[in-house]
Amino acid sequence: MGYFFKVKLAGTFLILFFLILGELAGLYDPIEAHSYDFEESLIQVFILYVALGPIIEEGIFRYFLGKYRSHSFFPILYYVSSCVFGAIHLFNFKLGPSHTFFMPLISLPFIFAGLVYGFIRITYGFWYAVGMHMMYNLILILMDILTDWIDQLVKSM
Repeated sequence: MGYFFKVKLAGTFLILFFLILGELAGLYDPIEAHSYDFEESLIQVFILYVALGPIIEEGIFRYFLGKYRSHSFFPILYYVSSCVFGAIHLFNFKLGPSHTFFMPLISLPFIFAGLVYGFIRITYGFWYAVGMHMMYNLILILMDILTDWIDQLVKSM
């Protein structure tokens, strides 16, 4: 399971690198993520994004995969669920008209995550996919908290 997490993390950073390059080249307006309100409740952020979010998303997008894995249409179901998972995560960002052409690239890390979580779901079980999703969200939230903390520290100097 550690191998897939490393591959997913490396793939995400590689795609983010190209997105940042496109932004710096002026191909589209800067991409803004919806921010978390850490002042309101850090515990609430962890409950929603690290605990409940992965359970709900894995339940919606991958729980049923185990039931249909022996059917002939399973590969289509597997890839469609990953693509829908990626498309749903476009709502994590404040996107404008200049981003329309780049939406497939923006959603690619999430589609790849859906493929990895689906593979884990089928190979190891539902709760392993949920655990992997939780770990990934936890790392992203901690990175966001750390960058906010560093930003506040720099501004206070």
